Amino acid sequence: MKKSLYFGLAALMILLFSLSASAATMDVTWGATQKVNFNYTGGTAASDYVAEFEVTLDGTDWDPYLSKVAYCVDLENLIYEQSYEVTLNPITLGSAYGSDNYLQAAWLMDTYSADASGDIQKVSGLQLAIWDAVYGEDDEGNDLFANTTTGDIGGYYNFYYSSLNDETWDDAMWSSLGYNYAVTTYGEDINAQELLVQLDPVPEPATMLLLGMGIAGLGAAGRKRFRKQ
Repeated sequence: MKKSLYFGLAALMILLFSLSASAATMDVTWGATQKVNFNYTGGTAASDYVAEFEVTLDGTDWDPYLSKVAYCVDLENLIYEQSYEVTLNPITLGSAYGSDNYLQAAWLMDTYSADASGDIQKVSGLQLAIWDAVYGEDDEGNDLFANTTTGDIGGYYNFYYSSLNDETWDDAMWSSLGYNYAVTTYGEDINAQELLVQLDPVPEPATMLLLGMGIAGLGAAGRKRFRKQ
């Protein structure tokens, strides 16, 4: 019984470890850009260009990985190359990016990015909403980010951002998004823009096999214990 139990626990621990922050090669491209205006007290200019990023990630637990849309969650740096070595940091409770700010940003991207894709006005409004969700307020309740863009972009921003009020940010929400979203970080000498990326929700066959082995080992241990009783 002990061997089966230890085997099952070991397999599950390896699985959980594989779903933590992992390294990858990220290729990034972007198309049309749109200038937007905002107030941000973190130190950057009060306007910037936004774009719909497309990223391809290779060498991850989710490999092979097709091109997916990504959004900026970093107003301090720029994306200036097309290929990076990155670490993927899942949006999970207890992680470096485990705060409601990033969970709300992931929810916005999960809910609206498919509809916004290809429409630079919608993309710009969604990017503003994601920035607002991430930067939000400081510890004293002061707003760090405020949209000042009007017209269609401002309308889309208002619609996207106001929809956050209709959701409950609890454990169920973390579980539903969980490891499906991650933030990219880079090496110590690279000050590149952090991106919010969507991970492939379908585990690779090796991951599924490992999960099955862990469950089978625990199940075998349970049966042996039941028979002894």
